[in-house]
Amino acid sequence: MPALLDDGARVLLFPAIPLPA
Repeated sequence: MPALLDDGARVLLFPAIPLPA
């Protein structure tokens, strides 16, 4: 799911989930 969101959306919706740089 997060992969479908923009980078900014990931930070807002999944701030606690570490994502690949």
